Amino acid sequence: MRRQIILLISLLQFSGCAMLMNKTNSTRESGLTVIPRPKVLKKQSGEFRLTDETIIILSDNNTELAAIADYFVKQIQIACGMQLRVEVSKNEIMSPSVQFGLNPQETSLGREGYRLKVSGQNVKCTAAAPAGLFYAVQTLFQLLPPAIYGSRPALDVDWMI
Repeated sequence: MRRQIILLISLLQFSGCAMLMNKTNSTRESGLTVIPRPKVLKKQSGEFRLTDETIIILSDNNTELAAIADYFVKQIQIACGMQLRVEVSKNEIMSPSVQFGLNPQETSLGREGYRLKVSGQNVKCTAAAPAGLFYAVQTLFQLLPPAIYGSRPALDVDWMI
């Protein structure tokens, strides 16, 4: 009996590792490794460069949205040394920007899902609920160079997404 239980546990561990390797390989094919693995990932051409001129845009004056943007801005300041400006605007912004927007009609995303679109001009993060935008920020951090997790400014890094 004990031998059967050990064999069962070993098989479960092996199958779990095989499933994890399969998921990891599929994200590697896209050239991106993001955890947790997105439901849909479409890699397109183009990159966004985060600079001192980048503006953080909030879709409305919501305290939860402001707290998420503040969290993002503070980590950028710590790791990059950049002082990014935060604005509230519903209009299309032509300046380089990272945009955070809530759209409760996006029910297909659930509370923690989000859409993230990166172009040469901006990064757009949209979610149905604030939790989704929090997870979008985590993904943005993963797409930036690893120095984003540093505790002091890394001035010689090209901050590309």
